[in-house]
Amino acid sequence: MDHPGDLDGVVLTGYSHESPPEYSELALPLIYPANFDPLFAGQFPNMDYLTLVPGGRSQLFFHEPATSPQVIALDNGMRDVIAVGELSVVPLIPSPRSLAIDVPVFIILGDQDLPFCGPGTGYCASEDALLSFEEDFFSDAACLEVELVEGVGHNLQLHRKAGSITSQILNWVNRRVGRDPGAASQACD
Repeated sequence: MDHPGDLDGVVLTGYSHESPPEYSELALPLIYPANFDPLFAGQFPNMDYLTLVPGGRSQLFFHEPATSPQVIALDNGMRDVIAVGELSVVPLIPSPRSLAIDVPVFIILGDQDLPFCGPGTGYCASEDALLSFEEDFFSDAACLEVELVEGVGHNLQLHRKAGSITSQILNWVNRRVGRDPGAASQACD
């Protein structure tokens, strides 16, 4: 890690070391220059900022049957932009840098998470498959744990199961990290 000793644990939400190829095929038609969007018109004249078309976030980041339509509408209305240069981090998603993490790691992912659990991703078939896929990207010191939440898309905390997801995360933190240094109730072996 770049800053050894700075972390007691890592929680990764809506993340995996691979994004299915189909995701790009679905996402690219929903991206356009921010200046074309009425929400951002005139703010980015150089066409170097992008955003999702209105309604695009609901298609990519939500499992709509498990989310309030009001939440989806609010999220869509609060959409933001991304600088074209920021897209250069996309190839870093499968980075082996995670092998340097030497603290407990918890990945919690919705089974309907299109960016990371979309069609054709065998590793999202079960928690065992996800763990088997991800454990090669982490050292033994990470004592990796995974949770696959049924019926939830990428924006975990904006689905109706947000309360139980938060409880799962906090339970893991209390068990593996603890509230105070060295206070984990179940430290990694």
